[in-house]
Amino acid sequence: MGLDLSLTADACDRLEAAGEPVDRKGDHQANTGEFNRRHNHGLRALYDMVAAVALGPLVLGDKEQPFKTAEYNSTHISDLIEVGGDLETGGNVQYEMKVPSPLTATYSAGRGSPSHGGRYASVGHIYAFGNTLERYRTMILGCPARGVPADGPFDHTTGQGWVAAQAGDYADALQKRDTVVPWIMENTGGISPVPCSVARRLGRRASAKGAIDRTNYGRSRVSTKSYFTHHTQRISTAVVRYDAQNIREQSAQTIRRALLLDADAGAA
Repeated sequence: MGLDLSLTADACDRLEAAGEPVDRKGDHQANTGEFNRRHNHGLRALYDMVAAVALGPLVLGDKEQPFKTAEYNSTHISDLIEVGGDLETGGNVQYEMKVPSPLTATYSAGRGSPSHGGRYASVGHIYAFGNTLERYRTMILGCPARGVPADGPFDHTTGQGWVAAQAGDYADALQKRDTVVPWIMENTGGISPVPCSVARRLGRRASAKGAIDRTNYGRSRVSTKSYFTHHTQRISTAVVRYDAQNIREQSAQTIRRALLLDADAGAA
């Protein structure tokens, strides 16, 4: 968040003096190594949230066993499925968790192209989730066509222009009329609006008359008894904690690089 990592400050000084590129903020480190860890632990906390009020069985996706979710969504391995979880339709509710970093070297001006139409824009400096939400929501849900190629690529400043149709990762699930929840949050722990809305709806399910809430709330007097607060805190904490753990492990690599540089200089 704008501060240098104190753990690697000395190592970065030595590496920079030797002409090597360094990352003092930890942005690169957050997106290398075992960065999937923040996703996996966040997903586990999301599983606990849904399981606390689930109406039917839950299915966790497994990249090693894609057949487990193929019958529900053949176009992508689903992260989490609540079978029969939609109270209104009786259909399934599928969750796809994305935990990107808003601080990456990748940038999109959002200009698109004549052949492919509009493109998402990187506007995180203007809007919350501006670097992540549009991109990953489109990746998950896809988008319908808008306008015609003669209009030119979609212009974010005017809201006019052409957007080509794009099928998302959950095209098959949507074709089957399942509910798909794009659980998009950032590695800072911030949760985007749609997941927050879904968590509140599950909270109402938990507090309904005759409902069963299996949440294991804390026993301290100051522990929240709010379903929404308890679970969103746990999900955000899991993401931030394991992202920090990965950054710390990658920082050790930076320190080792500096030590090897010192050793080489001593040998010379």
